[in-house]
Amino acid sequence: MSLQIDTVRAAFGGLVALDDVSLTAEPGAVTALIGPNGAGKTTLFNAISGLITPDRGSIRLGDVELVGKPARHIAKLGVIRSFQELRLFGGVSVYDQTLFAAERRVATRSRKVRGKVDRILARLGLSDVRRDLAVNLSYGQQKAVSIARMLAMEGRVWLLDEQAAGLAPREYDLFCEVVDEARRRGLVIVLIEHNLQLVRELADKVVFLDRGRALATGTVQEVFGNDVVRALYFGRRD
Repeated sequence: MSLQIDTVRAAFGGLVALDDVSLTAEPGAVTALIGPNGAGKTTLFNAISGLITPDRGSIRLGDVELVGKPARHIAKLGVIRSFQELRLFGGVSVYDQTLFAAERRVATRSRKVRGKVDRILARLGLSDVRRDLAVNLSYGQQKAVSIARMLAMEGRVWLLDEQAAGLAPREYDLFCEVVDEARRRGLVIVLIEHNLQLVRELADKVVFLDRGRALATGTVQEVFGNDVVRALYFGRRD
């Protein structure tokens, strides 16, 4: 079930944040959004997840139109996102945060659900801090908690907004492993990323945004070799 974005436009006053952006993110693939700050990447995530309503255009998950639906409804359809600024419950333990996320999916606190939470925390190296409050964790651990919550919710679409930024090498490697596992399970994965090495390692498709427009789409090699991208993003015209 693909995520299809067709000629989406969003403007705030005189600022056009998205200018007829179109792209398709396929299941079992990683689509990377790259571009300078202010290019419209996070605005596009906000439109997909229902935090803003675009002025025109269509955003569909399979046959379901997402534009006009409230954010909570879109989340129930399986569209789950992370944020640049971590939105954790600082006074809630790692275990309970992950359990709450799992309960949103199944509405029960069964042994099976608790077992799933235990496995997720173990996979992300959080078992030893399961009873710690999120506010007391390191930055990398806090980011791991945000991924744990996404895993617990069993979404079909992951929107990852600079999720790898600030991670230590082992945390970075673990993040890449978890994303690759999600890809193999057939999830639609869209990530915003300034770390171009990570884009090279993970992305099946790259979309370059600048000033709200999608100026290049293709493989990593195609987009990174595009003359427009090289001039605008890499500062090279050779």
